[in-house]
Amino acid sequence: MNAKVQMTPEDKLLARYDREQVDMLAAGAAQRSDTGAVQYAHKKEWWICAEYQSIKFLGPAGTVLNDSGLGAVRLTVTLWRACRCTRSARRQ
Repeated sequence: MNAKVQMTPEDKLLARYDREQVDMLAAGAAQRSDTGAVQYAHKKEWWICAEYQSIKFLGPAGTVLNDSGLGAVRLTVTLWRACRCTRSARRQ
């Protein structure tokens, strides 16, 4: 399942969820895996992108074999912007 919500022209929210079921499996293998991710992005004068991912593996008896998550944030800010002045603008 995928979803995208464009909240404003600068802001969007993305989400994804997957479930995989395996009928024939080797000993010790996961019977089911669930993965998901959520991402928020803002892009205008400053940019930020935040993301969280999770994964869970379940064994045949429903026991959790692995359950983990990972988050990340990236921020970009322009501190100085070059000014392009024309010759006539400098004389004024």
